[in-house]
Amino acid sequence: MLRAEHLTVRVRAGDRALLDDLTLTFAPGELTAVVGPNGAGKTTLLRCLDGELAPSSGRVELAGRALGDWPRMELARARAVLPQQSTLDFPFSALDVALLGRIPHFGGGGGGGGAGNAADRAIAMRALQMCDCAGLEERAYPSLSGGEKQRVQTARALAQLFNAGDGGGDVGGDGDAGDGDGDAGDGDDAGGDGAGDGRGGGDGGDGDGGDSIHGVSNAAADTRFLLLDEPVSALDLRHQYQLLGLLKSLSRDGLGVVCTLHNLNLVAQFADRAIIIDRGMLVADGAPLEVFTEETIGHVFDLEVRIRPHPDDPQVPLLIPRLPSAAANAG
Repeated sequence: MLRAEHLTVRVRAGDRALLDDLTLTFAPGELTAVVGPNGAGKTTLLRCLDGELAPSSGRVELAGRALGDWPRMELARARAVLPQQSTLDFPFSALDVALLGRIPHFGGGGGGGGAGNAADRAIAMRALQMCDCAGLEERAYPSLSGGEKQRVQTARALAQLFNAGDGGGDVGGDGDAGDGDGDAGDGDDAGGDGAGDGRGGGDGGDGDGGDSIHGVSNAAADTRFLLLDEPVSALDLRHQYQLLGLLKSLSRDGLGVVCTLHNLNLVAQFADRAIIIDRGMLVADGAPLEVFTEETIGHVFDLEVRIRPHPDDPQVPLLIPRLPSAAANAG
């Protein structure tokens, strides 16, 4: 369980709170989307949840322990983060970038025996395949397109959540990979231009973890959380749906997934839970069908929308912004 209690964040005393007394609980096996307008506090919330940012008041606990009480590398193997941006100009190959996610596991930290051993490379390769990066393994990372870079960084995050010991099998077989994190540039995380943290996830295959279809066994995933900040911002339409489908499947395997998204229709189709925040305060929290109302969306985003049942599933709301001309005529 990942829990935030009475989180308040202010840059300076007396300033408007970036987060204002937020209390939220996130459960394993659930895909939660945090939505809100620009500047609402979504990224600030994720930075508090992953331990990068200390709140002005309040606390965050993972599995009943305050984040500050976790040893750094142990925490790295318990939660993973994909930041909005990951700066990396050194000409690593895409496989090398994915292997950065294995750093917390080197030396016996979570199943990897050393830098880039066979198990780590297999996990990194599997993660790249899951993110539709097959064929990019030897490409220099700086030469990739923005969308390809985002997919490779996601693969690095996935590799970070894998643990070669989960399920008793080897990577591959019928098991897909999990997902994971690396933050950029703080030196503690395994992403961006820093090197460092990640969380052991599970491997798939033919072992005892047969309850998992993505290599993160249910028993192993129940304390692991993946936090992603706008993970589809650079992706084309197909890859947006591919990634959200993957996150949905991973959550079904027991992984806790929390992400920020701007596309509310993607949230409606894939998220189990939508949290709407505005000006650092909680506006609504619940299933998308419950919290996505024309009144709430119009108030929070200052945009008139119509909400209709999705033609393929009436339990999925479909948000349709009104055309400017129609809105003007209605006024």
